[in-house]
Amino acid sequence: MMRLLSLLLIIYAALFAVQAKAETPAQTSFSYEDFKHLPVQHGGRIKPVDSFARSFLKTIAGKESVDGLDANQWLAETLFDPARALNRPVFRLLTPSLLGLSKDKRYFSYAEIAPALQTRADAINKLHATDEKNWTEDQHELARIQEASILYEQLLRSFSLVLPLNISVPEDLARAWNIDTEKPFTLRAYIGSRQNLEERVKQIVRRKGDDVAKYNDKEKQVAAFAFEMATLELSGANNMLFRVMPAQWDSAQGEWFSPWAMMQSGQG
Repeated sequence: MMRLLSLLLIIYAALFAVQAKAETPAQTSFSYEDFKHLPVQHGGRIKPVDSFARSFLKTIAGKESVDGLDANQWLAETLFDPARALNRPVFRLLTPSLLGLSKDKRYFSYAEIAPALQTRADAINKLHATDEKNWTEDQHELARIQEASILYEQLLRSFSLVLPLNISVPEDLARAWNIDTEKPFTLRAYIGSRQNLEERVKQIVRRKGDDVAKYNDKEKQVAAFAFEMATLELSGANNMLFRVMPAQWDSAQGEWFSPWAMMQSGQG
């Protein structure tokens, strides 16, 4: 799974470079006022979602609003519309060149930084084996970016197991998997077809390598879809960050559950 995702990251980075386009927040009747007052357990205490959202967005973006969204709107999109959130430029990089990214901007999406972090995984792992006191300014920045991406990944996948996904299933896949495209598509529905999708990607790579320029439109759609689904699934089962479910509904005491942890415990 990890090896395939690494390949998909490289492919998706190329796809993103030529296909990315600005998106606006989806029109919705979602009540942000109610949402921001919901309780969440974090750092050993109960706090409103608003505090949680502002704290985490500041960690990732360096401020409490980004790309036209306030902290609560950003968190809601990340939790409930992860496919859109993947391409939202929320990561503030002080030195983009550390990841080989453009110096002409300071904010990047997860879809942009993830492939770059993947190619530097060995160097980052070696860095963490050394004394932090001896790190250079650039090394501290690289470690900060990695930590921010890990936090973001956990938020991104908080509800990924059960949420309808804002993802278009490529026509060929929908037909092969007998998917009704008029109905919501979920990660749980995808899991049963994962092996087939992985094999399709491997066949594309065997025929044409990882140079996206050689792919036809249908192959690009399959590669992009595979990346998005693998990203949403990976590490979701270990997601313990967004703890919004108390162990006992009549008490706020004890450790709260994240949605994934609740499912794993058999209580979901």
